[in-house]
Amino acid sequence: MEETQPPAGVAFLNVAPSYVPHTRVECHYTLPPSTKPSARDWVGIFKAEVTSVRDYYTFVWCTVPESGGVTGAPIHCSVQFQASYLPKPGAQQYQFRYVDRRGEVRGQSSPFRFNEPRPMDELVTLEEAGDDGGTDMLVVVPKATVLQSQLEESQQERGALLRERHRLEDEVEELRGRVTELEEALGSLRDEHNKLAGQYKELSGSHEAVSEQRKTLSRQVAEREARIRELEADAQAMGQRLLEKEAELDR
Repeated sequence: MEETQPPAGVAFLNVAPSYVPHTRVECHYTLPPSTKPSARDWVGIFKAEVTSVRDYYTFVWCTVPESGGVTGAPIHCSVQFQASYLPKPGAQQYQFRYVDRRGEVRGQSSPFRFNEPRPMDELVTLEEAGDDGGTDMLVVVPKATVLQSQLEESQQERGALLRERHRLEDEVEELRGRVTELEEALGSLRDEHNKLAGQYKELSGSHEAVSEQRKTLSRQVAEREARIRELEADAQAMGQRLLEKEAELDR
């Protein structure tokens, strides 16, 4: 195994700030996409300050996933460290590190310690299904670990709710914009309607005036025609009288 600086790659999940000694520790991690795991890969517990993969405190071999890796998606895996192989409690900080078959570190966790629990009420007993799907096992973990997990879940739920709220706020803002556009269009239509109504009223008034003038002219024409007929009758009567007078003169 060769010395190397641990590059980024494998991500360790839900690493507690401290673990209880004399209790098995379960380590969860995610292999990045396109990773081909090997049965010779291993996860070790290291003192945080060491740089050589030879200076591990303890380690366990990794189990190759059934998919064999290289699926194009991250692969979730886990290993267990038995209680009898764990470090003693103290201020020393440790890390999980994933080491591949070539002895290269592919990922490391955040630091943690092994601390004795203080009062018993800081321990929580959880029921966990066995690996073979058989009898459930009771696991004792620090209450702080459980609370931290619950806090992370609450933060994830809060993040999801905030994203949903932002999405709804964006939709509301979009709907408000559309309502404003519709109100502006409605205002324009109302203005146009009022303008057309005014023009119609003016035309109606003009039509009434024209109709009244037409009636007046028709009445005047009728009066003139009646006067003409009257004058024609008078002229005819005068002509007849003139003929009669001329006839009298000829006698």
